[in-house]
Amino acid sequence: MNKVLTVLKRDGLGGLLRKIFRRVRRYTFSRKRVLKKLLAGNYRKIIVFENGLGWERIMRQRPQQIALNFPEDVLFLYGSSYPEYDNAVFTRRLSSNAVLLDLNVYRKPLMELLAERDEKYLMIYSTDFTDEALLNRYIQSGFSVLYEFVDSIDPDLSSREHCALLQRCQDRVFALRDAYVVCTATRLLELARAANPNLRTALVTNGADYAHFHSAAPRTPVALLEQQKAAGRCIVGYYGALAKWFDYDLLRRLAENQHYAVVLLGVDYDGTFAGSGLAAPDNVFYLGPKRYDELLDYASYFDVCTIPFLINDITRSTSPVKLFEYMAMNKPIVTTALPECRKYRSVLTAETPEEFCEKIAQAEKLAQDKDYLALLDREARENSWQNKCEEILRLLDK
Repeated sequence: MNKVLTVLKRDGLGGLLRKIFRRVRRYTFSRKRVLKKLLAGNYRKIIVFENGLGWERIMRQRPQQIALNFPEDVLFLYGSSYPEYDNAVFTRRLSSNAVLLDLNVYRKPLMELLAERDEKYLMIYSTDFTDEALLNRYIQSGFSVLYEFVDSIDPDLSSREHCALLQRCQDRVFALRDAYVVCTATRLLELARAANPNLRTALVTNGADYAHFHSAAPRTPVALLEQQKAAGRCIVGYYGALAKWFDYDLLRRLAENQHYAVVLLGVDYDGTFAGSGLAAPDNVFYLGPKRYDELLDYASYFDVCTIPFLINDITRSTSPVKLFEYMAMNKPIVTTALPECRKYRSVLTAETPEEFCEKIAQAEKLAQDKDYLALLDREARENSWQNKCEEILRLLDK
């Protein structure tokens, strides 16, 4: 402020305005210069991802994996306004064709530079509210909308107020003529087609970073899990959110058998784990949330991997990322009768608590079955993130 007053006193109002104008012009020019370098490749498609998720603030899930696994001729610009940059120009290269970009800084010049460009897409997520005015700006700038329908809009996942905003955004997208809707579960695909039979839709489930999870060997030994192995216990493991859709009673039933050590990794999403009593048995171990880069240190000890979810509207619409990561680790998998899990031959699904316990025992034996392990490996490769990105591109090429 003192500097502004000094210039105003020395050069008058006109001089101050000219100085501000030169600064703004230089600022705009430098941002366009950065963008021109980013856009200089021979890209057949450009995807701009508007989101409030950030890059580092959540585990490496679908948004980050999608960004990193498109082929080289697709430029992916991952929007973030968090302090996640390694330089002063608010960009960070994630891979040869993926860039973290502060869209608050670059949105306007980006739209200007892409004004005459075809094959440009705005990607948004069904779980992340996008302001209607912002959505309209992209549409008016000639962007097609790529909508990732990744979860049901449900008050158990977020507040009713937020659900209302998400639903309003979804209704706007579903009414568009030039929209592409990627659905991660069959039930979501059915909902999208019921809303608008003319939508361009595709079922693209979640997937796995096969190379990362296939090398499932602990780099840092975990003493507690080493002790369970030494005691001859079968380690039945789960990682992910612990919430009201998690079947705590089912695992309590399994833990009645002291042959099993039940190991849980993840955040107590809504406080239901703390009140479940599941931590009481001495063969149940809750180890809290783990970073993506340390997850394998724990999951590599699992003898059987599980997804013990209750069956409800949320889980009927869920394609668990962990399912495909379990496959890539070549670990036997037992789940409840989730629709998206029943699709795979390598997954043992159970309808009742009794059947669940039986399937766990069966899975322990399958860990030595070469044919079963080969099936796990094949289904993991078929569901790599690279393949998921190719499926999205096939929808866009329609």
